[in-house]
Amino acid sequence: MESLTFEQRMSQVDSRIRELHSRLSPKIAFTIGPVDTASWYHDRFLATVVLHRAESPPRLSLSLHTGRPTHPDAVQIGFYDADVVELIARPAAALFSNAAA
Repeated sequence: MESLTFEQRMSQVDSRIRELHSRLSPKIAFTIGPVDTASWYHDRFLATVVLHRAESPPRLSLSLHTGRPTHPDAVQIGFYDADVVELIARPAAALFSNAAA
């Protein structure tokens, strides 16, 4: 597995989200930071990834916010999982699909 930084990995995720939801792509905002956090948002929908660097091995947590008081629990993903990009991009793109509905 190639060795990438958090920022590089999140840039891959961003590209994949935009591929999966090309119609909304220009409207999805993407930010990296503060430290070890990446966020995508559109309308009232927000997807946030946090890197838990201190854990061994490091892990990512993906939170999906629907704009409602309740939202799904965060999903835990290994930073070095081979399909980490898909494990983040697919649920995030599905969340933004709700914005288009």
